[in-house]
Amino acid sequence: MKTQEIEKAAIEVFGKESQKDIFIEESAELTKELLKERRGADNLTAILEEMADVDIALDQMKLIYGSCEKIKEKKIIKLEDKIARSNIEETPEDLSTLYMEVEEN
Repeated sequence: MKTQEIEKAAIEVFGKESQKDIFIEESAELTKELLKERRGADNLTAILEEMADVDIALDQMKLIYGSCEKIKEKKIIKLEDKIARSNIEETPEDLSTLYMEVEEN
């Protein structure tokens, strides 16, 4: 089976609500690993594993809800414009703030 067929089968076998719960859980697990790294943990493998889990779960969300590519393109353009207008030094914290501001718009 191809990846998308497996993801579709998971939705059919386990149900949409279950796969939505899995997406929420996987997102939380990635968040947890990123916070551990921020506190000094050497957990790159765990982060990459959780990223893969979130990526698979996100693909299933796209199958359930539809593509978000057009919205994503608009958000990327807003982010690019915000960066171009910015006079701040680009530290990770500053870029995080910029992204959050784009998300709010």
